[in-house]
Amino acid sequence: MGRRHKIDIAADIITLAMKGVKKTSIVYMANLNFTIFGQYLKLLSEKGFVEVDNGLVYATDRGIDFLVKYKDLMHFWGGAKDDMPQSLNGFVFSHSLKREDDV
Repeated sequence: MGRRHKIDIAADIITLAMKGVKKTSIVYMANLNFTIFGQYLKLLSEKGFVEVDNGLVYATDRGIDFLVKYKDLMHFWGGAKDDMPQSLNGFVFSHSLKREDDV
């Protein structure tokens, strides 16, 4: 198994946060280190995909919308993430994090 794409890591974090989960649990379940997780949590929080409340991380409606689009994209590629062009992966991730009013 190779390295995961940024978009996959973001999707993993948001998926784990669907019902609210402790940060430490996300680190272990998503197989991340605390430094990397902190960077993703900051980014996903700033973009409104997750929020932290009383030590738990929750997926927001915007985060859930992202997951729906992510799953549609993975279905389009036949579930084979490794077949997705690296340049497309970066494009989808960076553009999915933009709010409509940011454009």
